[in-house]
This record gives sequence, structure tokens and C-alpha cells, in this order.
Amino acid sequence: MYTASLQGKLICTTFAPSSSAILQGSRFLLHHLYAIPMLDTCQDLLFCHRLHAWRHEIHASNHPFDRTITQKASSSLVVLLGWLGAEQKHLNKYADWYTSRGIKAITFILPTKDLLSPRVFYKTAKHADLLSKDMFKWLKSSPQDDAEKQGNGSKQIIFHIFSNTGWLMYGVILERIIGKGECDDFVKKIKGCIVDSAPCVKLDPRVWASGFFAAFLKRQSISTYSNEYNTASNELGYGSVLIKKPNLKEVVLVTMLEKFFSLFLKVPCVKKRLNELEFVLAHKQPVSCPHLYMYSSSDTVIPVGLIKAFIEEQKKIGRLVRSCDFKYSPHVDHFRSFPEKYSEQLAKFLKECIS
Repeated sequence: MYTASLQGKLICTTFAPSSSAILQGSRFLLHHLYAIPMLDTCQDLLFCHRLHAWRHEIHASNHPFDRTITQKASSSLVVLLGWLGAEQKHLNKYADWYTSRGIKAITFILPTKDLLSPRVFYKTAKHADLLSKDMFKWLKSSPQDDAEKQGNGSKQIIFHIFSNTGWLMYGVILERIIGKGECDDFVKKIKGCIVDSAPCVKLDPRVWASGFFAAFLKRQSISTYSNEYNTASNELGYGSVLIKKPNLKEVVLVTMLEKFFSLFLKVPCVKKRLNELEFVLAHKQPVSCPHLYMYSSSDTVIPVGLIKAFIEEQKKIGRLVRSCDFKYSPHVDHFRSFPEKYSEQLAKFLKECIS
């Protein structure tokens, strides 16, 4: 018999997975987690490149945003790092928002299977290297059109990050660049960072379980949190209208995921690696780079309290931080739920970054 807390309610059932089966499966995955090969393969490189998609600007003159900073926008690149389970079609709507305003965009998704791969750290590093190589090539290239030439050659990069997967991938990119001694050529070109539905710096198995649950089932996660973190109001019937009541299979799945990640996140090399990335993200970003955090008090994947705590820590070290609570939208669903408000926040922040 096991219990699971869902939306603050206690659910009990006698149908539970075998603890020994969960433990054996978890140990098997952990045993093979770091079998990293020494040599790259052509197949690896081709697959990595397919995950990066460039989107060039669509010249549109009907946006007030364009008329104010067109020249700077044309010399800007936004890097969109997707959430766990995202597909290119999901990021395209964000890329379209930028390209319609004269800003180039590149989208990247990290496949769910890569995070479950025995070569997870090798693959994320390889993705980061190839993506960084593309960005360096763009930074050093000559202006391609008249609009870009008018930007006076001062190219700049803005990151738009989704959930903890995008957040950690951003950390890998920064770490690889700084480690290669290329900080002056790249990090100083980062003029803004937009963080959607993240971060969670605490190594909490419930957060990881909720994220993988949503990715596996392609739906919003059920919450395994009580009011310890989430203090969102249930106004407008958010909890009963937008989040389906979980069935027994879903309860079992999220419970198994929690048990697995409670072991996975305690493995010394995993814990050490994740803590290294969080240190880079908390302390190695340029202090002059402003941040915009967009989140929701109703997020059932990453508790709003953890996001707010990180924002306060960043303010204490002198970072310029903006934030917006959408209150009722699900995880990484703020743009679809509140397109006008989301667009307003983006436009305001970008004018501050690249004007």
C-alpha cells in the first residue's frame, strides 16, 4: 500500500509497483549511466545538427516594436532552449514572434531519450558544443543584408529558456564556453535572458518526476506537492477545470518516477554534476545581463516558491531581474494561455535589452 498527495489531497490504494522491482530497475540505469565513449560518430553529429533549427527574420513593419529598434533587432539573435518533451512545432510559435519583429532565432530541443541515455552528460556537452559553434559562426560572420549592416556590427544574443531542461542546457553552454576561454567573445554578447517556468535549483525528486511525467504522457503534470511550496489560490476554478483528475495508472507512474529520482539524484557523480551547473547559472552569468522570469502560481511541475526564492538570491548579488506571475496558466503554457500579456512582457524586456 502506498499514498500519494495530489493537489493537497491524500490518495491511498493497494495497487502499487514492487519496491524491489523499482530498486532493481533504478540500479540498472544508474550502473550504466556514465559509459561515455571516447570517440564521436558521424551519426551523433548529424543527429545533433537536426535538433538545431535556424529561423531568419520576416520583414514586418506593422509592429510598434520594429519601428523603435529595428536596427538593433536586425543584429540580434534569440536562442530558444526547449522544455522536456518539446517539439520543434512547439518552439516555432515563439520563433515566429521574434522573426516577425526582425530578430533571428535558433531553436533547440533536447530529446527525452537523451536524458535517459547512459551517455547523458556526453550528449548534452556535444549538443552544447555544436550549438555554440553555430552561434560563434554567426557572431563572427559579416552582415548578410542591409538591415543587419545598419546595426553597426554590434551583434548580440538573447536566451529564451523553458523549464529546468532548458535552464540546465543553458548552464552547459555557459560552462563549455567559459571553460574554453572564450568568455570575452561570447558571454559579453549575451544581453538578456528570459526564463519561462524555471528554475528549480533544489535537487527535488518530485520536481523531476513531475517533469518526466508530463513529457511521457504529453500532458500537464499531476502535482505531488502539498501546500509546502505551492500557495496558489484556486480562484476561477483552475485546479478543477484545467487539470484532469489523475487515474490510477498516472498515480502509479509518478510514484515510480519519484522513487527512481530519489535514488538518481543522490548518486555522487550526478549530484556533483548538477551542483556544478547550478553554480555556473547562479554565479557565472554576466551581472550586467538582465533577466526576465515568467512563471505561474498554479504551476504543478516547479513550485512557485522555489522560483521566487532563486529570483531573490539573484537580486541580492546585484543582478537586474524582472518577473511576471501569470497566476493561472500551466507549466510552460503562459504564451498560449495569455498571448497578449506574454507578448507585452517580451516586448518591454527586449526594448530594455537591445535598445
